[in-house]
Amino acid sequence: MSRKRKNNPNLVPIGGIIEDLIMNIRPLRDQQMVEIWDLWDKVLDRSIVEHAKPAAFRGGNLIVHVSGSTWIQHLRFVEKQIVEKLNQARGNRIVERITFKIGKLG
Repeated sequence: MSRKRKNNPNLVPIGGIIEDLIMNIRPLRDQQMVEIWDLWDKVLDRSIVEHAKPAAFRGGNLIVHVSGSTWIQHLRFVEKQIVEKLNQARGNRIVERITFKIGKLG
């Protein structure tokens, strides 16, 4: 026998509960890092995304792992533009500077 479900106005979608829980548990810098990671792929040129990935974020400083020293040199020239693109896409100034290091991209 099947029962007919009634809509219960007290029910809340689980996605909202999980998101609120994560926001309360995770430190703010972790949340910001996730936002930056998402924005990185969306706002930067594909060539940069293929050779550089955000690795850590602390106090306005974004640490980015890069595939090689040539890319570090190139990215230092465009650091200000990257900072502006990320901040503009987010809607406020969160990234102040970027430190580039050779490291794992994945």
